[in-house]
Amino acid sequence: MFRVTLILLAIVTPALFSENRYMEFLADFKHCKRERGVGRFELDRLRVGNLAYPSYEAKCFLGCLYERTGILKNGVLQNDVLKKNVGYIANRVLLDEVLPPCYAVSGTNKCDIAFELKKCFKNVGFDKVWITVPWEDNTDPQYIAAMKLIDDLANVKYRVAFA
Repeated sequence: MFRVTLILLAIVTPALFSENRYMEFLADFKHCKRERGVGRFELDRLRVGNLAYPSYEAKCFLGCLYERTGILKNGVLQNDVLKKNVGYIANRVLLDEVLPPCYAVSGTNKCDIAFELKKCFKNVGFDKVWITVPWEDNTDPQYIAAMKLIDDLANVKYRVAFA
């Protein structure tokens, strides 16, 4: 089983880093976190989908992130760019099925539009179309480390932004 995990890791890791998309996303994430002064508590709330009473900083963090990644341009969701950013962790066919309600998201400024988009992602079950690797009962530390790496690469910061 560990061999399967290593093979999967060998397949997944290059996809994550192809064209430096993941690294660019991380750089954009860090830039927007710093620029908007959003704290860990607010990021954790976004990650778990607690969207009640968001701070202005949290909304504008999403606005900054979506704009820098090209997902939001002039207040409009850029579906092709979204797929490039999350395509390796999401089922593309299901993305086409769940995203249409998010195309009509609107707001008064980029921060509000981005937050409404985040709410739409949550409402349509965006996180349900993510490709996940099922964990097996295995106490091998190398297996656990490999699976945690896959989870970290595919989930943590992406969940703040998209799930």
